[in-house]
Amino acid sequence: ASLTDGSLKGAFTADVEVTSAALGGGHVFAGTPGRDVLAWKAKEPAAKPMRLPAHEGGVTGVAVNPAGTQLATCGKDGFVRLWAVPVSSPRLLTANAGLTCLAV
Repeated sequence: ASLTDGSLKGAFTADVEVTSAALGGGHVFAGTPGRDVLAWKAKEPAAKPMRLPAHEGGVTGVAVNPAGTQLATCGKDGFVRLWAVPVSSPRLLTANAGLTCLAV
């Protein structure tokens, strides 16, 4: 999947390969097959994204809470990270195996 497919098509000028995406807190967050989560201000999609080194291995899920104040990411490394929005250092939670989905 990419950020220029589906409902986000036309919102972004660069094609970015993603594993999952979420919108909240005035930002778009996208997990990548590598270790990073990319973050854009929703009103500035043409701007260069902030790159958050999030996981060792692929990012498999991103979700934002309904208030838009917390981002949760999970990855093949078996960890869940909770980030404050605007983005700060994450809190680390441990899972038993690589996670493939996430919801808040």
